Amino acid sequence: MTNLNKKERRRPVVISLTQKLNGMPEQERKAFATKCGTSFGNLQQIAYGWGGCSITLAQSIVSACDQSIELDDLIPELKKSAS
Repeated sequence: MTNLNKKERRRPVVISLTQKLNGMPEQERKAFATKCGTSFGNLQQIAYGWGGCSITLAQSIVSACDQSIELDDLIPELKKSAS
């Protein structure tokens, strides 16, 4: 398979978010995603680096996780702009 055919991750994996999602009982996932303002599938895409999120969504995720996930982990561009 060539690199053109292979879909590559655009962002780093957000380890703290993947751990949160994977450790969550299945029956709580939809409620957690709703609390964040998105779907569970979208949270998985963000966690595994397949999709980004807006600052508003990132703030909602941080708030829903009681600050156990940092804003600049969800939006790595913030780290670059702070340097």
